Amino acid sequence: MNATSINETDKRQTAFTFATVKQPREAIPVFGDHFESFEAYHRRYPQVYAALVAAALKMLRRGRKAYSMKAIIEGARWEMALNVDEGEAFKINNNHSPYYARFIMATVPELSGFFKVRKSAADEVIK
Repeated sequence: MNATSINETDKRQTAFTFATVKQPREAIPVFGDHFESFEAYHRRYPQVYAALVAAALKMLRRGRKAYSMKAIIEGARWEMALNVDEGEAFKINNNHSPYYARFIMATVPELSGFFKVRKSAADEVIK
């Protein structure tokens, strides 16, 4: 994603909320390697990435200089609980949080450095 496409992508994501992200009941298997699990989940549910980016960009526009990916994921869970039938809500493993934070910062220049991160195994695979 380059800087010029961010604004175009951002416009499309304005109305995109976590309530629109639906996931079948079948779960992605959790591998011993959290990155493999994240990668499989992301390939299967790319709309979750889009929703997380949209939420982060909203926080950025509201004046936040930095924010927590875990807070965004927990907010997504809360929104889903309010707006989507239980069987349709997406599930996301907490272990995916460091991977999503780094992946989004690496792919959306506007969000580079936006997430507060600690040393993680994700640092070895997403730079």
